[in-house]
Amino acid sequence: MKSVYLFAILLINGVLLATTAQAHSMHVVAQLEGNVISGQSYYSDMSPAKDTYVGTYLKGHEDDEISGKTDEKGYFKIEVPATGDYILYVEGDEGHKVETEVPVISASANTGSSDSSSGYIQIRQDIDQLKNKIYLQNILGGVGYIVGIFGVIAFFRARELTKQAAKNAA
Repeated sequence: MKSVYLFAILLINGVLLATTAQAHSMHVVAQLEGNVISGQSYYSDMSPAKDTYVGTYLKGHEDDEISGKTDEKGYFKIEVPATGDYILYVEGDEGHKVETEVPVISASANTGSSDSSSGYIQIRQDIDQLKNKIYLQNILGGVGYIVGIFGVIAFFRARELTKQAAKNAA
């Protein structure tokens, strides 16, 4: 019984007193518009991935790689010889690497201005940010699992104690 209490105390101390350690990951938003792949690379804390290596290749042609670098704000533009299904990857500091398939933005959907291109990038970036957000329901669900596990442990311990009390009474 003491081990259950000790475990509970250690768990509570670990949750309440632990320093926050947040890992960050790298994200990339890219699109192929005509013969130009453009986009932005950034970390999960929304800081830009400055001066990082960007490479792309046509699916099935890994040897024909075209490369470039991001600017100070994490933006990049790479001219490609033809439209097609491209794979783009970004290699950042500390071993961060992200890879994505590049969606093609059709010429009919584009008005031809750079504002519409940056608008697509901004919308895709906002969607990506929402995917990585921690919601209250996720936190409450995690707490519910922990309470449930302790409830199951308490149930079996109470059942054991009831059996022992019945043996002692007899």
